[in-house]
Amino acid sequence: MAWLTPQGGGSAFYFDMEKMCIVIKGEHFTGSETFKRSFEDALVIGCVFADYELEGANLMGAAFVDCTFEKVNFYWASMFKARFIKCRLEAVDFRGANMAETVFAECRIERCDFSKDNLGADTDITQVTFFESEHIDHTNDKPTKA
Repeated sequence: MAWLTPQGGGSAFYFDMEKMCIVIKGEHFTGSETFKRSFEDALVIGCVFADYELEGANLMGAAFVDCTFEKVNFYWASMFKARFIKCRLEAVDFRGANMAETVFAECRIERCDFSKDNLGADTDITQVTFFESEHIDHTNDKPTKA
C-alpha cells in the first residue's frame, strides 16, 4: 500500500503496490504495438508516448504519473480503472475505449478524441472522473477546468 502525494501538498492518490506488478520509469514509447502491449496494473512514471499505436491495448488498472502522450492511438483499448495523474495528453484517440472508472487527475487534455468509433458506437465517458484537469478544445481555444 502506498500513497503518492503531489509536491506542495494537494490531493493524494492511493496505489495498491501489491497489484502494481510492473514499474516503468523514464521510458520513451513510439511505433506500433497494436493489440500486443499490456500495461495492466503497471505503475508508469515520467514516460513519453509519442506517435504510438496502442489500438486494443490492455491498460486496466494502470497508473500513469507525470507522463506525456502525443498522437497516441488508444482506439478500442481496455482502460478499466486506469489512472492518469499529472499527465499531458495531446491529440490522443480514445474512440471506442472501455474507460469505466478511469480517472484523469490534474491533467492537461488537448485535442483528444472521445467521439464515436468507426462502427458508430459512442465512447462512454459517463463513468470517467476528471479531477482538476484542464481540457483544451481548439474549436474555441478556451481552457476549461473539469
